[in-house]
Amino acid sequence: SVAGDLRAIGGSIDIEESVRGDLFFAGFSMHKTGHIEGSTFIAAANTTLSGGASGPVTIYGNNVSLSGDFSGDVRVFAIGRLTLAPDVHIHGALVYEAPEMVKVPDTAVINGGVTYKVFLICPMPARRIHSHFSAYGSSSLRVSSELFCSRVCSRVFSRSLQGELSTVSLKIARAISSSRSF
Repeated sequence: SVAGDLRAIGGSIDIEESVRGDLFFAGFSMHKTGHIEGSTFIAAANTTLSGGASGPVTIYGNNVSLSGDFSGDVRVFAIGRLTLAPDVHIHGALVYEAPEMVKVPDTAVINGGVTYKVFLICPMPARRIHSHFSAYGSSSLRVSSELFCSRVCSRVFSRSLQGELSTVSLKIARAISSSRSF
């Protein structure tokens, strides 16, 4: 197990042991089977948390899967799909944004209630999105990862930092879509 906090940035990470502190991860894929004792923040295209967490959980991603026991509130911002396993128990609230509502299994328990909001990927009309990203190529993964990174940047950082971080989020998105390091 990890005795303290764990902070990682990378392509993919699998954590099988517990984390006794906070967890911060930014990258392409996160698979966590051990329990997290502190707060959790994840920004990844694909995230699976199956060991639960004691502190609050915030996840930004494409596809997010949750199972296990979560003591605090769980906030998810999913471009793709949120999936809850039959054994999930959230003692706090589940607050999420996604294109469609999650199917809550009959055996799942969410004590603090569920709040759903439709996830709007980008308020621009489709024609403007296409022309804006045509300079970068037509790869849908690239467009999705750029939208994802800009959405995370706008949610996580204050307005004063967003301009400076837009270049960084664009580099991260390009690295994710091309599977290269940045």
